Amino acid sequence: DTITLLYGSQFSKSLLPFEFNGTTATTTTTAPKFRVYGYISKPVVGCGRSSGDRQFLFINKRPVDVMKITKTINECYRSYNRKQSPAAVVVIEIDTSAYDVNLVPDKRQVLLHAEALLCDTLRDGFADLFGNAVQSVGGVTRNNTTTTAAGGGAGDGAAAGAGDGGAAAGAGAGGG
Repeated sequence: DTITLLYGSQFSKSLLPFEFNGTTATTTTTAPKFRVYGYISKPVVGCGRSSGDRQFLFINKRPVDVMKITKTINECYRSYNRKQSPAAVVVIEIDTSAYDVNLVPDKRQVLLHAEALLCDTLRDGFADLFGNAVQSVGGVTRNNTTTTAAGGGAGDGAAAGAGDGGAAAGAGAGGG
């Protein structure tokens, strides 16, 4: 995995894979579809970063800067971890007719024609991902509704297994 090679296995273990799908319009079935996938820090203190120095956004394999997308990602993450910023690799696959790269010569800034719908999809997707994720911190396994000591009893294994399956089901992505 490229992330592990660049930043190490400890960093890689702090990431959750994700994948979200949607369309660029709410009224037609012929609107271009998009796929967003990648990796983001687990929403617990110690897994995030003190700054946004490891946030990478790509559209159709092109590195880009889209401030509203980045802001949406950070806001979602901070609703679960107020003290840190997420490390994130976010890849958006979308039809080329749904965005314009000819804004500045370096083509890093793009105009997404359905930016609001994409932000809504990210908000909903990350809320589901973070809400279902089981997080381990200092030997304590937490879910949104239950806090149990890791390895304590029969109920603990069931809670960990249920959370792991939820994260995997919402993630489905590979290749970041």
